[in-house]
Amino acid sequence: MEFNGTRVPIDAAAAALHVTEAFIRVGMQQGKLPIGSCFKMPDSTKTSYYISPKLLYDYSGYAYEPAIKKDHSYESGQSKMNN
Repeated sequence: MEFNGTRVPIDAAAAALHVTEAFIRVGMQQGKLPIGSCFKMPDSTKTSYYISPKLLYDYSGYAYEPAIKKDHSYESGQSKMNN
């Protein structure tokens, strides 16, 4: 499966794993939830999170639909057999 680079929102990852958003945040901060990365900038109180659709898929089997790369060749009348 190919992904288009769209990040997965924390609430979608939490729903997919049947856990709370806080669980996702703390798990990522502690390095125990291998679905992306998070960091806190110096002199900031906020932590930024990136949840990778591929890592979430590899970890849980959940494919975040907006992040799945679409095959548009069929829309233009092409088929994979013609390529």
